[in-house]
Amino acid sequence: MWLTAIVFYLLMGIQAPAYPALITRMYQPELRGRLMGYVRVAMGAIMIPLAYLVGSWTDKSGPSGPLITAAITGVISILFLARVKEIALPTTVSARKSSFKEQLKLVRNHRELVVFFAATTLTGFGNILASPLYQIIQVRELQLNNIEIALARISYYVCLLVAYFVVGWVIDRFSAKQTLVYGLAAFAIVPLLYGIFGNYPAVIIGSGIQGIGDAIWDIGILAYIFRVVPGREAVVFGLHLMLFGIRGSIAPLISTGLSDYLPISGLLIAAAICGCIGIVIFLLQKDNNEMTESLPRHM
Repeated sequence: MWLTAIVFYLLMGIQAPAYPALITRMYQPELRGRLMGYVRVAMGAIMIPLAYLVGSWTDKSGPSGPLITAAITGVISILFLARVKEIALPTTVSARKSSFKEQLKLVRNHRELVVFFAATTLTGFGNILASPLYQIIQVRELQLNNIEIALARISYYVCLLVAYFVVGWVIDRFSAKQTLVYGLAAFAIVPLLYGIFGNYPAVIIGSGIQGIGDAIWDIGILAYIFRVVPGREAVVFGLHLMLFGIRGSIAPLISTGLSDYLPISGLLIAAAICGCIGIVIFLLQKDNNEMTESLPRHM
């Protein structure tokens, strides 16, 4: 079982940086944000009822059938993906191999990337720091029942799907940076709601805002990287995911470990402060090198 889990996450790590590189060769730049949003809306619309059906199927006959079906659909997806036609890249953009040292040099030579990594690392750390505390508040302090928790998840998924639809259009029409700022802000607002109010309305509203923030981060970060370093998207996105893995491993251990010694509200306020610092860092940068932000949009 542990070997299967290792292989699964290894494959996930391989495909993750390949995804942005494929997107640049498959979606036209002026429609890229909207297309990414539409795909995710369709994915979410399928996942919600499918989760219920798979859960019922598993309860009745065990996990073997759903797992075998998942493997079969995965193979079918690969066959479909192999038939995807890539659009031609500009001659000035070429694929290059680079060592880890060269990847770090790429980041140092682009001030926007340094600021981007600093902002997303701080805000993302605060978000992951707070995430386990949300469950502790919902179950231990508010003692929510399953229906109340389900309503909070519905709030999350509804806002997630709506945000996917809207955010893609906003990125193409306005700016990836401006859109990403709202995603950073969402991850600072949610811990504030829990930390200051800590009641059931805060859970519902916070779940919705969390869904909006997740949608903006999913599409907005990709769009921002596309426009700052065209041709090196896979390298930069891979570094972004590496930092995500580091903070994702450390932050939950810190928050859950300290929750027995410090007030949960204080930890949530600290998470919100991390998010606010990330927003300030991101807003202070200039867009001198964000190449395509100043280009006219095609509607």
